[in-house]
Amino acid sequence: MTLEVSTLIENTGSIDGIEAIAHNTYLISDWMGHIYEVEPGKEKKLLLDTTPIKKNAADIGYNRSENILYVPTFFKNGVTAYKLN
Repeated sequence: MTLEVSTLIENTGSIDGIEAIAHNTYLISDWMGHIYEVEPGKEKKLLLDTTPIKKNAADIGYNRSENILYVPTFFKNGVTAYKLN
């Protein structure tokens, strides 16, 4: 079996977490507190910026059946859940 590797999106910054939310649609997070939606061939779309409230975003989790994004808050010692539309 041969696997093929391809680039889906460039210039993503320092990714810390990634979750597939649909076919060819992903959420990516960086440690600073940004969460983006990315799709191949499109610009990344900022969904959440927690930097003003000093909440970092680490390895995210996603519940596809309920459209809930889970974001560990590192120094705030917790996990925040966001309902996506």
